[in-house]
Amino acid sequence: MATDYDYAWKHNGTHSNTDNATSVRFTKPLKKGSRFADLRNGRTYNVLAISEAKVPGFKHVPKEMVQTSDAKPIPEEQLAALRNSHKYQEDLDWPYLILP
Repeated sequence: MATDYDYAWKHNGTHSNTDNATSVRFTKPLKKGSRFADLRNGRTYNVLAISEAKVPGFKHVPKEMVQTSDAKPIPEEQLAALRNSHKYQEDLDWPYLILP
């Protein structure tokens, strides 16, 4: 069984807490300075920081928070190739891919 790496995700905001954060999941751990793509629309994100997610009183919140900023979108041809090579399905819950 593959390991999943869950993160609270804060985009273009401060990483001080999980207010207005969503969640994101990968099959490999994220690293500061890496980049990931949303296979639904080709948007990409730079990972600015990874820190401990502090949400007292909740058991099912990811233990780490990732803070991101916008990166250059993927061209349509490259996006189509990534979707094919990673067997992307439109109904997939976690359509994110760490880029090399």
